[in-house]
Amino acid sequence: MILHIFSLPFLAGIASAINLKVSSTGGNASSPLMYGLMFEDINHSGDGGIYAELINNRAFQGSRAFPSTLEPWVPVGNAVFTLQNTSIPLSSALPTSINVAPGPLSRDAKIGLLNPGWWGIDVKPQKYTGSFWALGSYKGHFTVKLQSNLTDDVFASVEIPSSCQPSKWVEHKFELEPNHAAANSNNTFVIEFEPGSGAVNFNLISLFPPTYKNRPNGNRPELMEALKALNPSFLRMPGGNNMSVLLNTNYLSNTNFSSERGTSGTTLGGGTRRLVLSPNVPAVQVHGVMATPTDWVLLNISTYIFFSITHYPRLFPLLIMYQWCTDLEVEPLLAVWAGMYLGSDADHILSAEALAPWVDDTLNELEFILGPISTPYGALRASLGYHEPWALKYVEIGNEDNLYTNGGSTYAAYRFSVFYDAITAAYPDLKIISSTGDYTAVGGNGETASWTDFHTYSRPDTLVSMFDKFDHASREYKTLIGEYAIVQENLNGQLAGVNWDLPKFPQPVWIGAVSEAIWSIGAERNSDAVVGMSYAPGFQNLNSYNWSVSLLCSALSILMSFVSSNSLSFSCIGILPSTIINN
Repeated sequence: MILHIFSLPFLAGIASAINLKVSSTGGNASSPLMYGLMFEDINHSGDGGIYAELINNRAFQGSRAFPSTLEPWVPVGNAVFTLQNTSIPLSSALPTSINVAPGPLSRDAKIGLLNPGWWGIDVKPQKYTGSFWALGSYKGHFTVKLQSNLTDDVFASVEIPSSCQPSKWVEHKFELEPNHAAANSNNTFVIEFEPGSGAVNFNLISLFPPTYKNRPNGNRPELMEALKALNPSFLRMPGGNNMSVLLNTNYLSNTNFSSERGTSGTTLGGGTRRLVLSPNVPAVQVHGVMATPTDWVLLNISTYIFFSITHYPRLFPLLIMYQWCTDLEVEPLLAVWAGMYLGSDADHILSAEALAPWVDDTLNELEFILGPISTPYGALRASLGYHEPWALKYVEIGNEDNLYTNGGSTYAAYRFSVFYDAITAAYPDLKIISSTGDYTAVGGNGETASWTDFHTYSRPDTLVSMFDKFDHASREYKTLIGEYAIVQENLNGQLAGVNWDLPKFPQPVWIGAVSEAIWSIGAERNSDAVVGMSYAPGFQNLNSYNWSVSLLCSALSILMSFVSSNSLSFSCIGILPSTIINN
């Protein structure tokens, strides 16, 4: 971490040049939520990022917008690949599988399939756990291995007897444990088999290294440990515009989650659980479970979709996010969609009438989180192994709903109130947060007063000039700073805003960290008005990204992570216990 770069005498020398006089009285007690986290799935933050799955495109997911693809799978031997929707799908959520057949010249040589992982696979002397589902008549053995892509080195290999059946998908589990580390991350995962019995269909092919706290389908330990070291107080989930996906992608539907709306069974959780989901919505596999992209639910699904550079649709899971909160010991701050799609389509903002099913879904989601097992969705949660309701105190309605010419006006006119009224009627103790960063949409008063979520992306001098922004902010309708960051350099001595047509900083810079720290102190000294703040975005995957300044940077293929200089302001302030900041 950057905190370790400088020696204590060096830091002491800086400190000795500054004289501070701190009063022992007055000021505001810092909010217990002051420094938190947000997760927005850009920059390959999820798949190929904090999520520990090593296989890239493990379930051949697709949709009407982004069809299923074979990339990046590579044939082994004389194998021939075909994407198939078999008459017996693994589930209605995973209809597409890869058919691996012997080519015309295949004889005794093995055939199979190879996956390069996400920019390679880091091989260490540790246990890797994996599985795949297969369909066919093959009765021999499968060979599963981790091998170099540059040399003949095989780091680990295991033979698995086939349990294939021609009329039923069968799961095959395995473990790989290399006895030494690879020299680099240019390694691949391979499944091979004898070609004599014909073709085999494969789906949901998975390989995990050890995960944080050994959670199944869990996260990378070093990235979670880096987050934990920041001593955050909350997790805003999901964060960013991932919630408001483009209208014309056909991912969203108002028939998204209700057992009364659909007729097809969708398998969840390794083929042992079934739920009824709409047959008219494209379905995807999500982090070890299967469900439709429109659903918040159901075992590991959140309220939004994110898009990877390779155009595979993905969702990041609600249950995994709750596990984050448990593991990091932070408060969950849940966001729900508020009826505005990204884009300029005429109907990208829903009418009050069209919001009704989305309000119902929000209440179902809250019942899933908070409801006793005597309720339908509380019982569903319990059936997944979570008998006790989860903790939840804060719900944000939407994200940046002040965008576009009519975003803020429709939000203030009806969109906020439709959700606010329904949520508070069912759960009066929840603190509701508006997403426009102002006081145009508020609810309640006094102890029940809503909060608002303010976002800013800026230049160093401009942000410092906003040091006193919250000096006169409402003390009743408090402010959450859900996203903030320095993204561009100063502009000719002017106090200018961000020009999104110009490049962002290519990497974190010290002037950004210093200006963010100054502004953060200005917010914290107004802790009677500002309840908390979270830097955005949370992750930058150095292998593939489109937003260059983030809280935590990582080179994921070699599992090397470091905290950015911008997060130093978070670290230096956020790791301290609650303090008194004088005005």
